[in-house]
Amino acid sequence: MINHQASTHFGRKRIMIENTKLIKTCNTTRRIVKGLRIFLYVVIAIFIVASVLMYLPAFREYTASIPVEDTLTNTEITYTRDEVLAKGTWAISAVAIGSVVMLLCERILGTVNTENTPFVAENVRRLKIMSVLMAVISVVPSWLAQIVSFILGDRNLLMEVELGMLMIALVIWCLALIFEYGVTLQQREDETL
Repeated sequence: MINHQASTHFGRKRIMIENTKLIKTCNTTRRIVKGLRIFLYVVIAIFIVASVLMYLPAFREYTASIPVEDTLTNTEITYTRDEVLAKGTWAISAVAIGSVVMLLCERILGTVNTENTPFVAENVRRLKIMSVLMAVISVVPSWLAQIVSFILGDRNLLMEVELGMLMIALVIWCLALIFEYGVTLQQREDETL
């Protein structure tokens, strides 16, 4: 009987040590994700300012195009002012949705610290929202840019879907279902203790 209690005590102590390591790792990752989210907010602001600064010169000049130098290939690309607005719309919407995904990641990691487990119903809901947002990222920015181009007079509609993002959305949805099962197991374990 004494040996059983001693092994149970040491087993719990080992689990507590492993849980402490998990919490520290989650807190570190949470800080990194928070930094990335703040970086994305700065990127959104830069995209907005850059779009306006690139769009305005087209009105001052007689031409309806803006030369932009591609530093990677060392060539000059010419965008019409409407293309600049459409590309800016695409970039801003994609980064805005991405920053919401980062916020959800940050909150998921935060629940490990507050609840001592990642398997809570709120995280399942957050993962499902992330999955939907990733699916939205695969479709909406491109379509939004096409709609802006159409409104500005470009009648060539090309609706794109990014299959890679859709696959990521599907994987996150599956992860949410696994977490949902984990919540059920966690509740059963809590009831038996």
